[in-house]
Order: sequence, then structure tokens, then C-alpha cells
Amino acid sequence: MLSFLILSCLVLPHLSCSFFHWFLRFLYTLFEIIFELIVVFLFLL
Repeated sequence: MLSFLILSCLVLPHLSCSFFHWFLRFLYTLFEIIFELIVVFLFLL
């Protein structure tokens, strides 16, 4: 999946790269939310 995105990023720069950047941003946001929830949970304990 990841290699396909990178490959299509090279073939179709505009569409796939923007999707790839969106996907990375989504993953980063998700990770950040999970991390904050863990910190809050540990703080409450």
C-alpha cells in the first residue's frame, strides 16, 4: 500500500502526492490524539 502510494506519487505527482500528504497528516493526527488520551489516562490514575 505504501509503496503503491509512493510509486503513484512519482507517476501522478499532483493527485497522489496530495493524497499521500493527507494520509500522513491523518496518521499523525491520529497518533497525537491517542498519545494525548494515554497521557490523560495515566494522569488520572
